[in-house]
Amino acid sequence: MFDRKRWQRQYDTKCREKRAEYRKKYYKEHKEEEEEYRKQYYKENSEKIKARQNKYYYTNRERDREKNKERASQWYKNNREKAIKAMKQWQKDNPEKARKLRQKIENHKQKTDLKYNLNRRMKSAIAISLKGNKAGRCWETLVGYTLSDLIKRLKKTIPKGYNWKDYLEGKLHIDHRIPVSVYNYSKPEHIDFRRCWALFNLRLLPARENMIKGNKLDKPFQPALKI
Repeated sequence: MFDRKRWQRQYDTKCREKRAEYRKKYYKEHKEEEEEYRKQYYKENSEKIKARQNKYYYTNRERDREKNKERASQWYKNNREKAIKAMKQWQKDNPEKARKLRQKIENHKQKTDLKYNLNRRMKSAIAISLKGNKAGRCWETLVGYTLSDLIKRLKKTIPKGYNWKDYLEGKLHIDHRIPVSVYNYSKPEHIDFRRCWALFNLRLLPARENMIKGNKLDKPFQPALKI
């Protein structure tokens, strides 16, 4: 039995291929004329073109999102050096836009990426507590445990009714059971540095509770000498 739909599909495919081949050949033979025509057409119809492009984007963005990500990722792999060079040049030419873009990316990661958030907070907090004596060393090396160890520890201390999302949104804070201010250290080699940043001294507390607690001690504490 004759399958008209199948025949039509095959016919349409062949026609599309022939039309594409013809357009390609025509463009090659009339490149300058075509370029000039396109420039003029865009100039006269820019608003209409932009409106059509915007409509297409918002209509198909969910459908095309994964496809575009894959395409962009593949292009980057094939043109890594070119992409890096172009990005550096763009940052150089647009310092303020580049700064805002970095800030936007960082803010997004701070709110969505647990490891990135914890790593940044620990790095910053330890650097502040050492007042410049960190000397560029990784915080994991200084405290004697890894980011994974920290996550396991803090997970055990998440208050009932809270989760990691609450931490990322700022509803939970990393708290020192014994406050940083009572320890006696200025270098990572000092005894009190390891005591202060030991896993057993860290926990998650609701933000309000942590603010109320402040530097209060639950029981007497004896700081070590700076040795």
